[in-house]
Amino acid sequence: MRRTTALILSFAITATCLAAQCKTINVIPLSEITNETLQELFEGKRPNIALECSEGLNLPLTISISGDMLDAVSDGYTSIKVLKNCYIRCEKGFLLFSTDLNDWKDFSTFFTGSIGFSLSVENEEPTASLNCELNQRD
Repeated sequence: MRRTTALILSFAITATCLAAQCKTINVIPLSEITNETLQELFEGKRPNIALECSEGLNLPLTISISGDMLDAVSDGYTSIKVLKNCYIRCEKGFLLFSTDLNDWKDFSTFFTGSIGFSLSVENEEPTASLNCELNQRD
């Protein structure tokens, strides 16, 4: 009798959850992600995973520029520092961002900012700079 009750209760909870389209989100710190899990995430196989980008995390950054006018030559890594906690998911081929694991937005709805290019002379040689400002939208 107990087993039947547990089964009915489990079914009722699952049915309610499906009806409300609720999802259990598994949070994985970005610093602990594996190549395999990351690939599955971007292939859409793991929409229930959220990558946690913790404040203070330093991420190596590579820059790739290509086209018929410019081609980037990278001779090493630079890094970016996460200034605010946020989460990243991939659902139906789109990256989604959140600060609270409840309200998810695509890149252009979550962020605002600008990208720029400038030239200067450093050590008597022309130097190109790529500038990016990225802020969370209100």
